[in-house]
Amino acid sequence: MRRYDSPPISRLVTLAAAALLTMASACTADGPLFEPTPIQNADRAVVYVYRPFTYFNSADPDVSILYLDGNRLNRLRINGYTRIEVEEGAHVITMRDSFFGVPASEGKEIAFEALAGDAYYFRYSEELGSVAYVYPYAYPIGREEFMRVPEQVAMQEILETRYIPVEAPE
Repeated sequence: MRRYDSPPISRLVTLAAAALLTMASACTADGPLFEPTPIQNADRAVVYVYRPFTYFNSADPDVSILYLDGNRLNRLRINGYTRIEVEEGAHVITMRDSFFGVPASEGKEIAFEALAGDAYYFRYSEELGSVAYVYPYAYPIGREEFMRVPEQVAMQEILETRYIPVEAPE
């Protein structure tokens, strides 16, 4: 009986798929699953910023950078969330694209007024918006959204995300 080896192209496809999965997993959060945590100080508010899982850009090694009041907090990976307690008052949250870990855009900002004891939820997501065709190629065009969401919506989306701690200041 003759043994048939798989054609070389199928080996290449297998290797490419394995490489893509490895890259995609490196861009996703890997901390513990979301768990609501009580506010530590009664005179503060809690802010959750999360990024639900999407296939679009999941293999992109450049991860957007999260800022609060101009201070860098972390790189918000796909399927991740971060939790910050803030003082009562006005605050600005910013998401900036990065290029090899360096901020590469002005970013998307949301200003909000925090009240002690309240929780605030912000979602950042990237999805496939459209495809541009320039013969003979097709280029995916992403659509980014950064918005404040109501708690009942956030609680449906954030449950599958994983914790990303705030980075130590440099």
